[in-house]
Amino acid sequence: MNTDDIILELKKEINQLLETKYFELKEEAEEIVKVTLESIKIKLENWTALLSTGELTPEEFEYLLKTEEQLLILKALQAKGIARLELKNFMQDLIGTIIQIVLKFI
Repeated sequence: MNTDDIILELKKEINQLLETKYFELKEEAEEIVKVTLESIKIKLENWTALLSTGELTPEEFEYLLKTEEQLLILKALQAKGIARLELKNFMQDLIGTIIQIVLKFI
């Protein structure tokens, strides 16, 4: 499994999400997406490898990504002055998109 392919697909899906649902946040959110994907890339590589071999269940994978969500929200809030609720909703959609795309590749 190629993590770079997953990242490319994630970027495509996230851009679509930004254009359709979070267009008012697009400028700020693009930086958040970049930082998020960079910060979880190594973990994503490890987790998808474990997921593809069956050592990690989809539920465990989802749990691991959701535990990252709060940390990512705090980092994003520090970087950009976005309302917490709006950012939380966006991050939930972002994590959901990551889960969906990775499971599609498995």
